[in-house]
Amino acid sequence: MDVAAVGYGVLITIEGWGVNLVGCYGNALVPTPNLDAFAACGCVYDQYWMHSKSTSDVLQTIQKHGIDSSNWMIIAQQGNSDPCFGSHPGYVEVALNGGAEFESSFAELIARSLELWVSSKHQRPYLWIQAKGLAGIWDAPQEYRQVMCDEGDPEPYAGKIRPEMVFSKDYDPDERFRFAAGAGGQAICLDRGVGELSLLLEGMEMLDECFVALAGVQGYPLGEHARIGLGGGEFGEDGEGYSERLHCPLMLRIGRGESLGRREDVFIQPMGLGGMLKSLVLRAEGTQADMIEVDLEEQPLSGKVSSALGQTVAYAVGQSELSLITSRWSGLWSYSESEAGKLELRTKGIYCHPEDRWQQNEVSGRVPEVDRIMRLIAELLLESRVDGIGELENQSLELLERLLEELALQGR
Repeated sequence: MDVAAVGYGVLITIEGWGVNLVGCYGNALVPTPNLDAFAACGCVYDQYWMHSKSTSDVLQTIQKHGIDSSNWMIIAQQGNSDPCFGSHPGYVEVALNGGAEFESSFAELIARSLELWVSSKHQRPYLWIQAKGLAGIWDAPQEYRQVMCDEGDPEPYAGKIRPEMVFSKDYDPDERFRFAAGAGGQAICLDRGVGELSLLLEGMEMLDECFVALAGVQGYPLGEHARIGLGGGEFGEDGEGYSERLHCPLMLRIGRGESLGRREDVFIQPMGLGGMLKSLVLRAEGTQADMIEVDLEEQPLSGKVSSALGQTVAYAVGQSELSLITSRWSGLWSYSESEAGKLELRTKGIYCHPEDRWQQNEVSGRVPEVDRIMRLIAELLLESRVDGIGELENQSLELLERLLEELALQGR
């Protein structure tokens, strides 16, 4: 999208914010009119995938490329900040006091952040707000939690402590619905906070000269695979590397000269988001004003995204598990190392992507050739990892590209 220099920028990262909570990503149960309006005036990236379940790892990856100068103010809620921000010169923690004028902690965080930023924006023209989202307290008003409920439905979850549980095989669907309705209330709070952000920027006369990027940091499982909540810090044997945890919203709005309602299906992972922010800053500073794109050079295959065939594969590595997704297939593998030092992989599931959005129908037995090729890709990524995150040499990249080409020929 062609843009002129816009001068300022806002990045909001939200933990626990997956695509299942946003209307423009297909959610039809919870109204998100402000986010949908944001999307209609900007760009929606359909394939933004986490490379890890560790929030710190994701934020450090973004920080590596996008937050590299004192031009940024970084704001997080007091007591909920991430240690990767601590040494940054523009870092500020804010205490949220609540009050009748704020519907939720997210709305208050937005208001407090803009209030702090407006007085120093000429010194620090870029603002990063790190919000806990669904990974923090659940403070949505009860009427928001009731939005998904019809007559006769169970009462939604009313607690403030984020729910964490694993259901048994014969669990009561009504119990799962209660927590989904509670999450819906939180999604409404996030939506209204984004609406408030737009109003505040408009009041500051900055709406037309400020890029705004919204990005999830991790999704919040709501029982799609019998888990409610974020669980442990790494992928485990319960198969947590599913799309509900890894697939997050990424939305971008630029002040003026922007194509409206644009969607992109390029695969992006946090390293690519960092490169995108770097590109946006260059345009905001007037040193570069061509197309906003994900620069392939900013996200080589270093545990994040493959540039082979125009970025057609994303993956996440956790403890003893790897999740892999392409434009046509997704899969999960557990892995271990034998006494002889050889990697041993076990297929936990192959799924049609994106038709099988929540990976409910395991099809590995019906597509053995797909299973074989994707297993080879998974082995290649694991064998090339450095400190748990792979970095492929040119020869391995060539092999990966050949495997992806072979995979693309497989019918479904």
